Amino acid sequence: MNSARGRSGQIALLMLLLLTAALLVVLVCFDVFTAVLRKNDTQNAGDAAALAAARWQAASLNLEGELNLLHALALATGETNAVRGINAIQERLAFAGPLAGLAAAQTAARENHAFDDPQGEEILRAHASALRSLADPGAGPGSPDLLYPEPWPGAWREYADMIETVAAGGIAAVPGNTRYFDAAGGHILLERAFYMAVNGRDWCWFFFNAMPLLRGYRSFSDWPPLPEPDESDFSNSEIFGLGIRPAVAPLVMFMDETAAAEFLSAVPPGETIDADALRESGVMTNAAQKWYVYDRAAWGRWEKIDPQGEYRFPAAGRVKPEYDVDGAAAVCRVRADIDPSSPGLPPAKAEWLAAAKPFGYLEEPGGGRRETAVSLGGYVMPAFRAVRLVPVDTARGAEFNTADASWVEHVRRHLRPYMERGPSGLPPAAAGCVWCDALRLWEQAAFREYGLRWLEVNSGTCRRSGGGPGGHGGSAHGH
Repeated sequence: MNSARGRSGQIALLMLLLLTAALLVVLVCFDVFTAVLRKNDTQNAGDAAALAAARWQAASLNLEGELNLLHALALATGETNAVRGINAIQERLAFAGPLAGLAAAQTAARENHAFDDPQGEEILRAHASALRSLADPGAGPGSPDLLYPEPWPGAWREYADMIETVAAGGIAAVPGNTRYFDAAGGHILLERAFYMAVNGRDWCWFFFNAMPLLRGYRSFSDWPPLPEPDESDFSNSEIFGLGIRPAVAPLVMFMDETAAAEFLSAVPPGETIDADALRESGVMTNAAQKWYVYDRAAWGRWEKIDPQGEYRFPAAGRVKPEYDVDGAAAVCRVRADIDPSSPGLPPAKAEWLAAAKPFGYLEEPGGGRRETAVSLGGYVMPAFRAVRLVPVDTARGAEFNTADASWVEHVRRHLRPYMERGPSGLPPAAAGCVWCDALRLWEQAAFREYGLRWLEVNSGTCRRSGGGPGGHGGSAHGH
């Protein structure tokens, strides 16, 4: 009897162990499924958000081009009173169009099951507050050091209102290539890759990008001054900017009458401008006219995706000439928390960084194509026809990656004190800043000397890293 009870107890214990094991297997399978689902959702949401923002960039560029044509048409037909209104629309469109893209990116991300990112929302709200202080003559000690000229009266308040309106609905797709007015490029301390190479002891990065710096650096006083932003930057939204600017000049400075006639051939249907009207109207020689053109600091050949160029991007073949143009691009980051059901497993995050850009071309009279940014003196034309996902590392402005709240804080709060007094000048709030940790490490002579010795032996093993998987946004740094 006791033996039967003992066997029954053993069976019950065995069944309990089996059920427990089965439950753990189910939980692990559920966690794996959840992680894969979250990863797919964030990727789809990031891709959709970047494409939505790039579509608004394309639409805004096309509208700017249409307004250029309407401006010329108004001059050629004697309707000069309309010109001021056309220019006013162009000024505002360079800000409103990209911010409409920011709103569209949020909708696209949520439709693909993305969740709001409180840090991203806080960055945008804080920036809107800073912009408002630019327009407030009584701003207190916390106001920015630089006062930026407004492209039109009341611009910064209107711009701040637009940003806050989008942020009020929540931010699911954080813009990743925002070029803030107070964070101009052109300095290695404004490149995330430098800090990543220091923290990761990636000496090969220095071998390809900064050997003179590694060899010659002595102290923080060696750094050149941080650049001040160029005034042309104030003509565009910082978020998903179009890279265009106003140019006050006669058309004859940029094109001859034949090119101008071609330029004006794209006026709205039903309108025509003959050569005599063009010549008599003074469109070509009117030096007071403001036209919108591609900013050559932003637009040019798309060098980052050239497999034979400086960046050695592992692209399959070359980009077609009509598409081989850098310029406007949209980078978006989406994140999701993964809370495991299995006991003992820590929480995780799924993250995806995606990039997209508008493409277009002008058709030659003989049927050929040419890229837009160098055509007809660089005037913006309604020529953008499609948007495509591109590798993040090839998107303009992606090195700023302002989707990272800690990076924005570092650029805005920590860099200038470091430039003035070195690591000792870093504020107490920088204690947990990984970018500041990189600066502290970089200042150690032994650290730099070790890198030089390592490269003496191992530089032959260095290979340039490529981008992420084909067919998607993202990159080696973006996943």
